Amino acid sequence: MMKKISYKIIGLVYLPFLILLIAIGLQKKVSVKLLVRDIFSVIEIPSYTSIVSNLGILFWCSALTICWFSYLLFQNHLSKKKKNFLIYSGAISLFLLFDDFFLLHERFYSSHFHISEKLLFCIYVIIFINYLIRFRSVIVTTQYQILLLTMVFFATSFGLDLIEERLFPPPQLGPDIFFLIEDGSKFLGIIGWCLYLTSVGLLYGTKIMSQVKTKNFYPQIDEEEDAITSEKMIS
Repeated sequence: MMKKISYKIIGLVYLPFLILLIAIGLQKKVSVKLLVRDIFSVIEIPSYTSIVSNLGILFWCSALTICWFSYLLFQNHLSKKKKNFLIYSGAISLFLLFDDFFLLHERFYSSHFHISEKLLFCIYVIIFINYLIRFRSVIVTTQYQILLLTMVFFATSFGLDLIEERLFPPPQLGPDIFFLIEDGSKFLGIIGWCLYLTSVGLLYGTKIMSQVKTKNFYPQIDEEEDAITSEKMIS
């Protein structure tokens, strides 16, 4: 039997974006075409322009969706620590998604708040270290090897980005090779982040479903059982 449509939910989803479109139509400072048309149509550039960067945005979105959807799906069957882990991971994904999509660390923060890129990188590192320390008991029960590899890729990209400010192009590398390594490392880091969070969602979902099938109830999974399951998945 089909469930009744929730008009309240439909309104909550569509109303903010409808207001946004109306505001865009009423404002006169920026051409409506620049705000609503595809960038490739506006400035007539090849559709493959920034393809790696755009794919990275999609993986940020995927990571965010996986985290918060897993939270909504499993929240009644997870410990508070794990629920906070999913929320926090999704928040980091959302923050970095906006940063990457709108080039916040390259343009917005420096031009509006006069915050240097080096300081921003330090802030990002502090946030991520806090993330690792705060949820270390959860992380060790997951496939953390993927997360470690992800950190290596991001560190490589950040390090090359800092070098670029002082010396570009580096004498050992041409500009094409430099960009390939810098942005390629970042792209691989984003993929690793998405892959890691996907493995976490699968770990929790698989564990819960196996308990449902064998015991016919929805238990709260614990860290020790997670560790055993994670080791089996890795091997």
